Amino acid sequence: MNTFLCARIRDAIARGAVWRVALAAALVRSRSAERACHANVAQWTGEHPEHRAVHGWLLAGVGIYTLHSVLDTVDDLLDITPQPGHDAQDLVASVVEPLPLAGLSLQLIDPLAEMEAP
Repeated sequence: MNTFLCARIRDAIARGAVWRVALAAALVRSRSAERACHANVAQWTGEHPEHRAVHGWLLAGVGIYTLHSVLDTVDDLLDITPQPGHDAQDLVASVVEPLPLAGLSLQLIDPLAEMEAP
């Protein structure tokens, strides 16, 4: 399964299916639990039905992909989950075809990745 997922992520990167994800305002992130993106996004979308959850892979480095959930607010993709040490204005996430979250590895290491993350 991991080999298959890594190949899909590499393909998404090659096709340019990589989206900028903006960090939500500090006040919004302060209301969310650290390293609990899936639960944070599920709670937010329950309270704000006009937004939807987007699941994908955060490009954490060359060949390092972390399963991650963000919000689609129609105007932007927003990350509402606080991540210590990551206060940059933008993150880069590869959003691939929807997959069930259950049973997926939280992080993938792709030994075949050769390109820099955009």
